[in-house]
Amino acid sequence: MKINLKSKFVKPYGLGLVSIAYISLVILISCTGPLGPIGDTGPTGPTGPKGATGDPGPTGPPGSRGLTGLSGPPGEQGKSGNGVSQPQANIMIETPIIPNATTLVDTFNVWGSGFNSNENVIISLKIDDSLQFVLFDTVTTLGGAFKVRIEKIDADSRVLSRIKLGEIYSLIAEGSDGSLASAPLSIESNIQPLVDTPVEIPEEKDLTPTENFRASLVATVAVKGTRNSFWGSGFEPGESVTLGIIGGPEILVARDADSSGTVILEPIIDLSAGIYTAFASGSEGSIATWPLVVVEGK
Repeated sequence: MKINLKSKFVKPYGLGLVSIAYISLVILISCTGPLGPIGDTGPTGPTGPKGATGDPGPTGPPGSRGLTGLSGPPGEQGKSGNGVSQPQANIMIETPIIPNATTLVDTFNVWGSGFNSNENVIISLKIDDSLQFVLFDTVTTLGGAFKVRIEKIDADSRVLSRIKLGEIYSLIAEGSDGSLASAPLSIESNIQPLVDTPVEIPEEKDLTPTENFRASLVATVAVKGTRNSFWGSGFEPGESVTLGIIGGPEILVARDADSSGTVILEPIIDLSAGIYTAFASGSEGSIATWPLVVVEGK
């Protein structure tokens, strides 16, 4: 059977179908629901190419100091010595008039002992902490001794200007093997020969060389009007020791020796410039003497 679309019945019917389809499409679009949940992450893609290296950053602050490391193992024991103790080096100054006193132009000798065999020794005058003037150099004998003659203190004007006449300086002998010795040396403007005068020995002081002379006494060069030190040894423990000057004050100072028989006496020396015999007399009969050199003060 054929339908005639051109009939009056079919035309309204076709328009209605179109209208229904359009309305259905609008309703379908406007009634769309909310978005569904996000799906699972897909697999990671392949690594891309490496980028260019960036500029270095600024230097960071230094780290804190680390802990001190452990001590290393002890070293090997050194070789044993030969059991022979090395004698202490010492020097003695020989001057023609007053011991340990000279002028800038006078000659004096320096004796040394207790150095090593064939040791090079430099003899110098210590003027102050920043100036030490070399006077002589020599080599010791097989016995570690030497003797040199210093004609004069031959220095330029800059050195001589720093030497104060009447001052006491240190004469130093320094060896190449480490030996070291020194002695006091007073540099005077002029030294007059001493006039021999009779010396009266106190009657109560028996200075005859006997076993009482086992004690000894040493002292530095004394400056008139100042305190000077005397060192005594070989006295009896606790022995009362008095210090005097032969031909001068009989008692300058007194003190007891210690338990080892040593004593330090420090009197004020009020004597004219010259050389004197100082004597230390002990209450137990010990006697010691020393040539005391006195120089004028500044």
